[in-house]
Amino acid sequence: MSTTAFLLAILVPIALAIAAWVVWPLLRRTARATGDAHDDGSVRAELNAAIVRERRAQLDRELAALPEGSPERDRLILAFSNAALADLAPEARHGGRAGRVTRWAGAGAMAVLLLAGPLFFYQQAGVPGVVDPDFARRVAPATVEELVAELERRLAEDPGQAEGWMLLGRTRLSLGDVPAAVNALERALKLDSDDATLAAQIRVDLADAVAQAHGSRLAGRPWQLIEDALQRDPAHPKALALAGAYQVSQGNPAGALDYWQRLLEQLPPDSGQHRQIAGFINDLQAGRRPGATPPAASAADATGPDAPGPDAAGPVLRGAVTLGPALAGRARPDETVFVVVRSADADGNPVGPPAAAARIRVADLPWSFAFTDQDAMGPMTRLSAQQRVVVIARVSRSGDAAVAAGDLEGQSPVVTPDATGVSVTIDRERP
Repeated sequence: MSTTAFLLAILVPIALAIAAWVVWPLLRRTARATGDAHDDGSVRAELNAAIVRERRAQLDRELAALPEGSPERDRLILAFSNAALADLAPEARHGGRAGRVTRWAGAGAMAVLLLAGPLFFYQQAGVPGVVDPDFARRVAPATVEELVAELERRLAEDPGQAEGWMLLGRTRLSLGDVPAAVNALERALKLDSDDATLAAQIRVDLADAVAQAHGSRLAGRPWQLIEDALQRDPAHPKALALAGAYQVSQGNPAGALDYWQRLLEQLPPDSGQHRQIAGFINDLQAGRRPGATPPAASAADATGPDAPGPDAAGPVLRGAVTLGPALAGRARPDETVFVVVRSADADGNPVGPPAAAARIRVADLPWSFAFTDQDAMGPMTRLSAQQRVVVIARVSRSGDAAVAAGDLEGQSPVVTPDATGVSVTIDRERP
């Protein structure tokens, strides 16, 4: 059955029932009035005839007193004729056949309006496609690539959304597509925003992307963008984190301490980031160089083997990704591995946009993960909003986020968002 037929099969009977409920009292009143007219017709006819006879007798008396050819005689005859016609045609005056026709026409018009009006309005302003079994599949992107494609489609239709370009850039960056991330974030910066927090976020994300495009070097334009972000939002966490990393790269531990101590005051004490920044501060105070990886540089940095997640109260999905022995010789150490958490449907198949994602290398395998809500790619796809999830790991032979033939892939069983010991083995090649 087509979508239109299914829609009509549901809505038309409902509309008919409503129309009957509204129109039936009007038709009953018409029928009742018609029956009453039939019952009273003979009595009314006899009464009218008697009135006409009485008026005729009076007319005869008046005419007898007037001479032949008198104008007054003609006037009296005309007045009698008009009165007699009116009295002998009561049905026309009391809404007989003409009244019934009018009421039936009104009832029919009302029924048509009740039937056609809602259907026309729904067809024009509603969502008829929602009854299609494929509707949910079409509106919910099934893969990261579909999510990105949908966002790009919307931005093509309405390119004036700075926040949309920023989201696209952050998504591209988390998937390892640095050039596309830079392009999207440049568009966001060109549009900019009057909101200080959003404007700072655009600048610090662009600084991160530009730095990653040039060997993670923050000198030059990335540092200018970070300074600009801090002028707009002096307490921006990522800007403070990257500012501290830049000062370390410039041999200025005092400057790094200033930025990171301001950042540490904002972080939840039980979070992995708090422990990480506190460790960097301790290293600097002890005269040691902090870890080589700049903090808060990417989504993957917050999900390493020792990071339990930023909020102990939220769900933490823990496990490990390994490369199967049969494929160990087929992956180069420098190839990119995408690890994605997605919701699972009733059959255990991954559906919808990612709830978390990270990018590592084959050389990092086996790799332990601890995904939390901080790794969400949007406010509607947090890990805590899922009921059942799967973890998918894929070695991209091209280094691109798009799935391609020849990629190596593995998937976990269906688990809860707070599961531990989740095992993902990359053990098959995509055809």
